[in-house]
Amino acid sequence: MTTSESRLFDLPTPVERPLSLAGQFTRHNDKLDLRLADTAEPDTDAHVASAQQPASDTRVAITAIRAERLYASTEITETLMRLTQLAYLSTASTGHHPRTARDLTALAPDAAVSCAETLAAEMRRRGR
Repeated sequence: MTTSESRLFDLPTPVERPLSLAGQFTRHNDKLDLRLADTAEPDTDAHVASAQQPASDTRVAITAIRAERLYASTEITETLMRLTQLAYLSTASTGHHPRTARDLTALAPDAAVSCAETLAAEMRRRGR
């Protein structure tokens, strides 16, 4: 297998992207939890870089899912809307105190997994 062929198989599928996001949001939330538990008054900007990466990767996932040109069922539309909300909340969390930031992204890992499940079911149902 050539190098270009091996890279072809390294690209994440549209279903893998939200699963990866779940891990990113979990790590982000864990960092916030540690910072909040470690000091009485945490650094107010410490979480900004941690929140920017999942926000950016969520937008990339949305683009990848749209590129699949799936039938715009209610489930796919809701999945794309939920991912858009996650990107927005993650971006918005950078402008808030770490406690508020943690609240804004608290449900993101579960929501990302749910999006992956819905996407996988829809793709399977459509024979993709």
